[in-house]
Amino acid sequence: MKYIIFYLFLASLCCATEKNIAIIFPNSFDSTYSAIMNGAKESAKNAQIRLRKNFNIQVFYAEQNSLTEKLQELSDKKFSGAIIYLDSPSEVALKEKVDYLYSKDFFTIFLNNDVPDSKRIAFIANDDDASLKILFNKINVFQELSNIARYYLFHGAETDLMTQEEQEVFLGINTEIFKKLLNKFPSKNIFKAKTYSDFFITNEKKLKADDNFIVLIMSPDVLLRLPYIQRTPDTRFVAALGGNAQFYGLLKDSSLDLLITHDSYGWGIIASKLLIEKISENLIPQNPINLIPPRVYTPSDLPQFTSDWSLWLR
Repeated sequence: MKYIIFYLFLASLCCATEKNIAIIFPNSFDSTYSAIMNGAKESAKNAQIRLRKNFNIQVFYAEQNSLTEKLQELSDKKFSGAIIYLDSPSEVALKEKVDYLYSKDFFTIFLNNDVPDSKRIAFIANDDDASLKILFNKINVFQELSNIARYYLFHGAETDLMTQEEQEVFLGINTEIFKKLLNKFPSKNIFKAKTYSDFFITNEKKLKADDNFIVLIMSPDVLLRLPYIQRTPDTRFVAALGGNAQFYGLLKDSSLDLLITHDSYGWGIIASKLLIEKISENLIPQNPINLIPPRVYTPSDLPQFTSDWSLWLR
């Protein structure tokens, strides 16, 4: 009897009206996108059971300058809404398209960067203030050391000091965090490098001349192709903002003391939940702006790091 009931339950789901939802990323090369997608699909699965409706989530890739066309295309194909990851602040045309499609019952949620004053359902991003608080507390420990040097490291095609102009026009996931860090902990040691090892090799004499130093990695891309680096006693603290499953080894051998990364899976969970509630129940989020605390890992958190990424990338 229980098998018959289960079959009828599945049949009722299959016969329910299917709602198509899009997730749009700028490209297909970031593992955090997989975490967002899996979080969104998990949330949709839970909503499907609760609401007895099918929610078909499909992934698309579109550069930001072609988003208006992509959104119109999806609306024409009877999609109900879209979760959109924005690399940078939006343009006026995107706001106008979002507002127009809202009147056609096509709803949007933005991740990472917002479209202010638009009729988007919600905006979801990292809580940068929470990330800063963690870094402030960690860095303050080393301010008692005399002659402590601070190095900020970004990704670049060559290893060199970043010019003032490059610093001012830098646009990335950690732009505001970097500006606030630099304001509180000033330094002229702001470098770019292709890899972390390139930075160490090129600046070996300078680093040895510092009695103690800390390295704050603003662009995790410098850690993606990393030959092993013998950590010196002068390296007091290394922190990175952003990362992926490949960073397991960096935590395991203590090349990194601290990794602060976005809760990408959590972004997907919340975005999917809010969008489905709007599509199916016409519920408007009480808090349209959702700033999610980051995930924080140290070498002692390896089991949690492994558990999180195995879930996010399954």
